[in-house]
Amino acid sequence: MGAHLICGPGWKGVVPQGGAQISLPNNSVLIIGRVLVGSDSDLSTAYKLVKQIQLSPLTQP
Repeated sequence: MGAHLICGPGWKGVVPQGGAQISLPNNSVLIIGRVLVGSDSDLSTAYKLVKQIQLSPLTQP
């Protein structure tokens, strides 16, 4: 969990404080997110968690 900076080859910049850099060999990325739900009673909690997962450009908060 946490903030991760996914960057392509040759990226030069500063990783935001508290973030972790993941360097890729090209400029393509595929992200698949999953949340395990054990029973119907987990659905509300899982939905809240899914809403927290986001992918955004570095220029946006």
